[in-house]
Amino acid sequence: MSEIPVRLGNSTRAVNGSEEVGHSRIRVLLIYPNGRGTTMLPPAMGLLSAVLKERGHEVELFDTTFYASVDDYSESTDNVVGGPTSLVGEPLVDDEVGAVHGSDLTDMKRINRLMVRAYEMPEEVTLRSTSPFDDLLNQVNEFQPDLLAMSCTEDMWNLGIQLLDHVRKHRKVLTILGGVFPTFAPEFVLSHDAVDIVCKGEGEDALRELCDRLASDQLFDDIPNLWVKLASGEIRENPIQMVDMNANPLIDMEIFEEARYYRPMAGRVWKMFPVETHRGCPYKCAFCNSPSQMKLYRDEAGENYLRRNSFEHIERELLFYKEEMGAQYLYFWADTFFSWKPGEFEEFAKMYEKIGLPFWCQTRVETVELERLQLLKETGCARMSFGLEHGNEEFRATWLKRRMSNEMIVENFAIMNEVGIPFSVNNIMGFPHETR
Repeated sequence: MSEIPVRLGNSTRAVNGSEEVGHSRIRVLLIYPNGRGTTMLPPAMGLLSAVLKERGHEVELFDTTFYASVDDYSESTDNVVGGPTSLVGEPLVDDEVGAVHGSDLTDMKRINRLMVRAYEMPEEVTLRSTSPFDDLLNQVNEFQPDLLAMSCTEDMWNLGIQLLDHVRKHRKVLTILGGVFPTFAPEFVLSHDAVDIVCKGEGEDALRELCDRLASDQLFDDIPNLWVKLASGEIRENPIQMVDMNANPLIDMEIFEEARYYRPMAGRVWKMFPVETHRGCPYKCAFCNSPSQMKLYRDEAGENYLRRNSFEHIERELLFYKEEMGAQYLYFWADTFFSWKPGEFEEFAKMYEKIGLPFWCQTRVETVELERLQLLKETGCARMSFGLEHGNEEFRATWLKRRMSNEMIVENFAIMNEVGIPFSVNNIMGFPHETR
């Protein structure tokens, strides 16, 4: 059965030719155009799936994480399918925060240059040698989705749009893009023929409403957070609304293959899951999307984007991972873990006593305090990551808006060593304005 694009009035609907118009649920194919082996499980995809399944919609996921060749397509938006294949069979590598990369610098070169630690992934994890383009089209033909929904950051965009272009050449399926890159470049994203809708900002409520309206054959060009490309080519821009985090369901883990549950950390592979405590960040680093996200919601919705889940919600998620998923390790993916209000971290630490699993988190150098770190270690923190980003103090303050002194960094890292929590430091190379 072929997909029939339906354009009525100033709205676009995708109605599958094999279904009656007005059916109570639709089929949604989520697409995650991830780089090879970047093993952080994407919580947003699991959350969106859970939101849609709550409403009775059918959901599948296409994830490129374990394709050997995906990085061959990440440098250009040329619609070329095929080409050289990345090396397969060498050990994957750990960059201290769990990212596994397949770039021109091969895995073995990274190991030999002491850039990473070698590790062995479980037997279940193998790289696919088939074409992600062909596999995606095959899944579209078999699943017959009414909607394609892709989430991407800027580094995932090139691969993502090539995948969508490949599908659009063969089938016309209504397509929505969300995530950081579409949020801050909606006009550019919508300028591509393969994209019909952009979700600007948080997507849980917007995607749920879109799918419900598609299922009941209603117009959808007025849904908050959506920019919709009309039949005339005009773009309908709708206002931003903020999501109630505590109304969200638990992440749907069933859409992921089991290999996605495993993540390397410090030379060992763990069954590891993501936990959301906060959204937003109080700091204003010039290279980060978080300040822009904060400004977007402040200016367009009159809301403070920085907020946290309730402790009841956090505890429910933690117990789910421990008791139902068999977690060995957890990671808190807040931009700055110590974004707690006074007294909240102590409440978290007390709540976490019943969890007892090791965890990783990331925070700022400025938030390091001896007593706080001691409590964090007692709570179960096994590793931390800090964003340093640049070693030149003047450059860091002038261009990155990170105004911590080198003296503070040295002193606070000495506290980390005293407490005994292993940590890694993130740095960015190749900034504009660098001279060497």
